[in-house]
Amino acid sequence: MYEKDPVKIFVVEDDPAYTKFLNYVLGLNPDFEVEYFSTGKTFLSNLHKNPSIVTRYARLFITRHVRRIGA
Repeated sequence: MYEKDPVKIFVVEDDPAYTKFLNYVLGLNPDFEVEYFSTGKTFLSNLHKNPSIVTRYARLFITRHVRRIGA
């Protein structure tokens, strides 16, 4: 029987409640292999694993961008 490779999903999320929600929802699909990261740094250090999909919480990006421009 043909076995397809799992869809590797990386989730970058710093909110434990939202991570728990995503863990439940994404866990419903047996074809998904999900890894969670609470910081961008840990995500980047694991990027060599070549995820198929990356999702991140927008607040992480916005906060860093605002800090960078000094707003």
